[in-house]
Amino acid sequence: MKKISVSRKINAELETVWLMFSEFDLVHKFHPMVKTSPAQGNSCKGKGAERICTMYNGMKAKEVITDCREHEYLKIDIIESPMPFKQAFGEFFFIKLDENTTRINIDMWLEPKFGIFGEYLFTLVMKRQLSKMLDGVLEGLDNYLTSGCLIGKNGTQLDQDPDFLDLVKHNRAA
Repeated sequence: MKKISVSRKINAELETVWLMFSEFDLVHKFHPMVKTSPAQGNSCKGKGAERICTMYNGMKAKEVITDCREHEYLKIDIIESPMPFKQAFGEFFFIKLDENTTRINIDMWLEPKFGIFGEYLFTLVMKRQLSKMLDGVLEGLDNYLTSGCLIGKNGTQLDQDPDFLDLVKHNRAA
């Protein structure tokens, strides 16, 4: 399996950062490639939660949380995707730096399709593109939590999220 790692300091408290990833249907609020991300099944958080991410280009990916340690770690398996890999999952590590700052480390693991050609494609193109995409996700999250504005296609800042204050208030009350 191939590994891609990114890390970023997010200007928000750990609990709020955790909420944005663990509530599985919220990723479209800050992911610069995801237009919608509705939860599937009975739960939108915790182990077993599933979602379908529809990208701005119309492609879809199905993801499931396969491991979870509250406020520390999530493992998300990509179980259906148009991407050229046989298997892929992401590990998300959440580290409280201080009351208002959290570090997120993401390790994405994948097994390219197409044998030696897939290995070459990973080295030549996929690794750089996926690193850029993961950086964009973390940048989008930081921008969303700083501004309260939804993040649209390619990281464009959109209108204020009408649910933003409720999300933050609810999280602080929990």
